[in-house]
Amino acid sequence: MPVHLIQTGVIHLGSVVLSVGVGVVLARFLGPGEFGLYAFALAIVTLSVVLVEFGLPTVMLREAAARREDPAMIRAIASRLAVVVLVNGAVAVGLLIGSWLIARVAMRDAVPLAPYGPVLGIGLALLPVLALVKLGSGTLRGTGAMLTGQTTEFVVRNLLLSLAALATFAIWPDARTAPSAMAIHVCAALATLAITGAALARVLPRPPKAARPDPVKAPAIRPRLRSGFFFLLGSSALIVNTQLDVVMVGSLLGAEDVGLYRVAAQAAILTSFGLQIVQVALAPRFSRAWREGDLAAMKRLWLQGAAFGGGLALIALAAFASSGRVLLATVFGDAYSGSFTVLLILCVGYAANAACGPVGVMLSMANRERLVAACIWATLLGNVALNFTLIPLFGLQGAAIATAVAVAGLQGAMAIVAYRTLNG
Repeated sequence: MPVHLIQTGVIHLGSVVLSVGVGVVLARFLGPGEFGLYAFALAIVTLSVVLVEFGLPTVMLREAAARREDPAMIRAIASRLAVVVLVNGAVAVGLLIGSWLIARVAMRDAVPLAPYGPVLGIGLALLPVLALVKLGSGTLRGTGAMLTGQTTEFVVRNLLLSLAALATFAIWPDARTAPSAMAIHVCAALATLAITGAALARVLPRPPKAARPDPVKAPAIRPRLRSGFFFLLGSSALIVNTQLDVVMVGSLLGAEDVGLYRVAAQAAILTSFGLQIVQVALAPRFSRAWREGDLAAMKRLWLQGAAFGGGLALIALAAFASSGRVLLATVFGDAYSGSFTVLLILCVGYAANAACGPVGVMLSMANRERLVAACIWATLLGNVALNFTLIPLFGLQGAAIATAVAVAGLQGAMAIVAYRTLNG
């Protein structure tokens, strides 16, 4: 296997481990209530960042890859797109504040939203920062600095956040609040942006002032925005699917329920660990087999991926089923042992997802991106309907059932499409 694929796999898996590590640190120090406030606000921010970045990191990756011999043009395009991201961030902040004020009035008799205000207000600072980090990461990867670009996007922020939170909360117990945790996150994101900027300066150095050519005029920005919009359509539904359950629990139940649910969700995602390895490893082999018209090889790779990912998922499911309550209490704290049922439901969904194998990657490599996008959007609509229906009836278990059905249903739908693609 090529070295860069191994590096990519290690970085993505390291990102998952660090993400869980951040959850462990914050959950233990904050407790379910404060951690729930933080998790809800972060879910809102994560959803909003997708709109702020507007698919432009992917556009920048493509532009930089096509212009590797022209660093001045890469810098010019990146600067123009960075301005767009900043404008989008300002608009998103205004829209979120307005929506928040309307929601407080509309839902004052249902769920008290006032406690979320301070932590969400601080989290708004993350919108342009995280979008700029992703834009810089896309630029780095496009210029060929794959390892640096992936590390800045997937590893650095969570590493800094976990270390800063651990040190701060251990030294100052009074700082163990959701707003403090979000402020630490903002600082970690700003540090990550600075590191990304330094990496860009190294990869795209400016010539000495005396040797600088005439200023480069960047190409028209409108076509890039149009491309970004289509990338946005493809990625936004997937991001919404991953954050919808947390937002719905926070909106319909409360902060402490969000904390309990978020811990279970973070632990359950480990069930798909094997599938993530398979997706990274098999993507180029799927692409090569499709170009060569070797459908038998694609079927064989699919079955191998399903066996590996599904096998590890079943092992994880068995471990959580037998020792999940103890693991939750030991790793996250005694207050979270009540999340066991939610954890088990989510693990079943992720295990079913993994058992279907890397169908999304396989379809993408077979030029079936539109079918993948259609499956994702259909699943998103079903996920929204299920959450609205099941959370009021069954609480956290209802959210877990909705998410498990959506996760398994998405992969199942893509498996059907993949089967038809490979069998004519």
